[in-house]
Amino acid sequence: MTNATSSEPQYEVLWPSTRKAVKSRAAAPRLADLNGKVVCELWDILFRGDTIYPMVREYIRARYPGVKFIDHKEFGNFHGARERDVIKALPAKLKKFKADAVIAGIGA
Repeated sequence: MTNATSSEPQYEVLWPSTRKAVKSRAAAPRLADLNGKVVCELWDILFRGDTIYPMVREYIRARYPGVKFIDHKEFGNFHGARERDVIKALPAKLKKFKADAVIAGIGA
């Protein structure tokens, strides 16, 4: 399609993106203090979580000695062949451990 007032061609285009399928929601309020709280670890087994999570625990415990951690092994790998099952079971497991917070996906 060309414009009568310009020698440059103009084309009609479509935006390739679709409408959002999920409505945005506000994030939960940040916890003021982790003492007495339960923090669950989730890991996709892709990048050094077995090395990094112990360091994160140590750092957080130094500031909040009353915090309790639930190891990522309790939840399973949420990336890969069983990810649908792991994600489906996640709400019940978080409820079971009385999670107050989650650290999700240690990565590069």
